[in-house]
Amino acid sequence: MSTDQHDPTATFRREAVGLLRRLEDALLAMEGGDRSPDTVNAAFRALHTVKGSGSMFGFDDLAAFAHHFENAFEKIRTGEIEPNDALIDASLRAVDHIGALLEGDHDRARGDALLSELSAAVGLSAEQAPLPEATAGAVSAAEAEAVQENYRIVFYPNKDALRFGANPVLLFEELAGLGATDVSVLTDRIPPASEIDPASCYLGWRIDLTTSAPRSAIEEVFLFVIDDSELTIERLEIAIANPGDDAVKDTHPKATSSAGAEMVSVASRQLDGFLDQVGELVIVQSRLSLLAAERADPELEAVAEEVERMVANLR
Repeated sequence: MSTDQHDPTATFRREAVGLLRRLEDALLAMEGGDRSPDTVNAAFRALHTVKGSGSMFGFDDLAAFAHHFENAFEKIRTGEIEPNDALIDASLRAVDHIGALLEGDHDRARGDALLSELSAAVGLSAEQAPLPEATAGAVSAAEAEAVQENYRIVFYPNKDALRFGANPVLLFEELAGLGATDVSVLTDRIPPASEIDPASCYLGWRIDLTTSAPRSAIEEVFLFVIDDSELTIERLEIAIANPGDDAVKDTHPKATSSAGAEMVSVASRQLDGFLDQVGELVIVQSRLSLLAAERADPELEAVAEEVERMVANLR
């Protein structure tokens, strides 16, 4: 079995290197004078994907830095400011910093200095610059006062999503940063017990979201997984009733979902905690399997196989 199969984070590292190369190429093109919307958007999409996938695979420092890098770059993408040499120079060095974070070099002082440079380059004062600890996706006070829209999102991940260490709950956390959410589990695609592959994901989720953010912000949350998943986003004309954090509902009208779907609705906070721990367990199990393979220790391999079996059953 390959290293990537033992350690799902290796897949992310490999893909992240390619994304950083794309981001750097776009920035170099901008440095050379090509500051067209296509080039700016290419840079933004690569950066956004690095942020989202880094969060999904547990690279928290990388995702936090990329989030604030993205915030600065967003001002160019929306046309609020024109690209400038100072921003492009700081951005190229920020790409190098993300590469260092990818390899485990967590130099906080260097990261903080780069975020200050990026903020200054887009016209923010030191007091206005985002702190590294700030919550990604948080809705501003101005956005909170804007017109609220109601959306219904139905999301079925690729069946292999959990097999490769992905954590759907991190997507839900990012959605929660856009507004109030109510998350329901969809079980209509679970096959008979005799046909279940323990390593596959058969669940889907329905998320009711009330937000002042544009539809594009919702789509960007799923940017990293949209090509391999089923996703529908529908704007609703009626208000969504959101239960309290700890509320649990027994039923939902089936007219609101795919035909024949059976749903169990749980509080998003409870679902977040459970899926987050399952995701962490998957990563730890993968690391244990990799370690056992490298050491060629029969006893350690036996333990790793048992843990792998238990994790598969849990999934």
